[in-house]
Amino acid sequence: MYYGVSVKNMYDSLGPAGFAHKALQLLGLEDPKIGSRRFDPLLGRNVLESAAVKPDAISLNALALGILGIDAGNILKKGVRPHEEVDVLEAAGTAAVVPSTFANISAFNSVAAGLFEAKMLETYQKPDYVAEQLFETIPTNKRSEKFIGIAGSGDTAEERKPGHRHPRQGLSERYSTTPETTNFANGIDVTVEAVMFDMTKDLLRQAEAASDSLALKRENRTLDVFLGITNTYNYGGTSYNTYLTSGNWINDVQQPLVDWRDVDALLQLFAEMVDQENGLPISVIPKDMFVMPRNYLNAKGILNYTGIERRTGSAAEVGLGANPVSGLLNLVGSPTYPYAYRRARAADGLNYSVANASGLWFAGDFKKAFGYTQNIPFTVEKINGEGYESKDRRLIFSMFCDEMGVPFVKDPRYVARGRVQA
Repeated sequence: MYYGVSVKNMYDSLGPAGFAHKALQLLGLEDPKIGSRRFDPLLGRNVLESAAVKPDAISLNALALGILGIDAGNILKKGVRPHEEVDVLEAAGTAAVVPSTFANISAFNSVAAGLFEAKMLETYQKPDYVAEQLFETIPTNKRSEKFIGIAGSGDTAEERKPGHRHPRQGLSERYSTTPETTNFANGIDVTVEAVMFDMTKDLLRQAEAASDSLALKRENRTLDVFLGITNTYNYGGTSYNTYLTSGNWINDVQQPLVDWRDVDALLQLFAEMVDQENGLPISVIPKDMFVMPRNYLNAKGILNYTGIERRTGSAAEVGLGANPVSGLLNLVGSPTYPYAYRRARAADGLNYSVANASGLWFAGDFKKAFGYTQNIPFTVEKINGEGYESKDRRLIFSMFCDEMGVPFVKDPRYVARGRVQA
């Protein structure tokens, strides 16, 4: 735990800007090599990495006393008028011209806000959720996307005689549309009383809950699409269910998961997939597998057995060989991952029985099958308290978190579902 004395020593040693940067680095928010926020270009958002200090180890009261001194309460009550505040992280080279009180308050605000940002990012990217493993995130500045593609031509090349014109390839347009994106948001308020009465843990719990609500919202929305509860596939202006037992594709079969032969049976569905435009085969290379928690360890065994023993019908002959599905698929989830099973059981979900929900399993190239168009990645923002209402409530600042996007089916032919019921 960082106490007022340790904060003051560190603050006096590094100064306002140095202290703020160091604190954010210890929290895992800032990359010390470049002196700015850690950003993952694949996720399109700030991330938390290499945290040496947990937010729970820093007290807001100790932070205030260490930076602002014994008069911290009165200083925070007075606050800084908007036109006077200077962001200490941007004022490292001009510290001499920044009034010390303003620099101190700015340093306090930067680090205090960092505590909640770290907690929110830690919660949002916790490994309990698998949405980002199932869906490809596609940044967009549109509410709804129309993905244009070209139908596969197949084996249409023609022999060309010397001196003759080259044959021309005809193209047929194909497209799929996505639902409109939706914005979800949450936030917390940090007041003078919360700092002076050291309500750090209460506020961190609120920050965790605010962030987790967004993460869980995205998780359940993506699972509804993945499981086939919400069917978003719209091809050429026509809507289809994701999983079909007949029609343009077959990717939904009664096939309980018992051993490697069941995996092979599901994979063989992909060998039958054809282009909707011309009926010619398409190449699908399955990479992933997802099962419900009660089947996870069984699936892990099936995919990782070092060898397989096979017997003839009379059991007179025994054959030993390598596991034919070893290393073939990446198993997503865990033995205790509850959310997909809950959505399969829910009355507003698939409404399956315990046995039927537990027996669901999936294989394919999930990120080719599913996408998530995103206008706003998970973003944490600090807003300083200003105006009459903020003064009346003694609000120092608020922390807002936002996320805006929508899950959708890119191409259902890249995923297959196995089930126990007919």
